[in-house]
Amino acid sequence: MIVLGLDLGRKNIGVAISRSGVLAEPFGVWQALPVKEFLKQLHALIIKERVERVVVGFPKTANAQQKKEFRALAERIWQTTKIPVSEIEEDFSTEEAKSTAKNKNEAAHHDASAAQIILERFLSEL
Repeated sequence: MIVLGLDLGRKNIGVAISRSGVLAEPFGVWQALPVKEFLKQLHALIIKERVERVVVGFPKTANAQQKKEFRALAERIWQTTKIPVSEIEEDFSTEEAKSTAKNKNEAAHHDASAAQIILERFLSEL
């Protein structure tokens, strides 16, 4: 099963992919775009990579408004892509990604590593 992991942020979106359903790897960092443009970009990637599920990191410590916005975006992802969308707790994934960076260049791309961590958490629960 090919699974895509997303670390949704206000400035950047970390993207990771698992082609095996077991291991995940960082895929890239996208600049946060208006929702319609983001969904178009995401849908194109899903088609290109033949993704069967999207996993989004859910901020457990977010306030009520942030949770509402997050759930609305997760719903829009499903409506746009028509593939299953799963949520998994993401708290501290960015901090973990930053702490494991080997150099400044890797630290600059922590969003993709955070998405990898989120996706690996999901895969480990299957």
